[in-house]
Amino acid sequence: MGRMTTKTMPSTHAGRIAGLLRDAMNDRGLTQTEVARRMGISGSALSHVLNGGSFTLDTLDRITEAIGIQVDFLISEPS
Repeated sequence: MGRMTTKTMPSTHAGRIAGLLRDAMNDRGLTQTEVARRMGISGSALSHVLNGGSFTLDTLDRITEAIGIQVDFLISEPS
């Protein structure tokens, strides 16, 4: 598989995606500390993303892997 881009996610989508990530974490009983540990990053770095801050697609992929969800869940149109 090719390398993912380091381009950051537009802020218009970051807030929606952050909310979906938090919901998925809550549904699975995962804390920010646990997800950050699984990713090998600091809790404050994960908190930045979960509060609607900018992030790369690579970071998004790593977060979804740590939570156990697919990226398509986050980028599909809301029903």
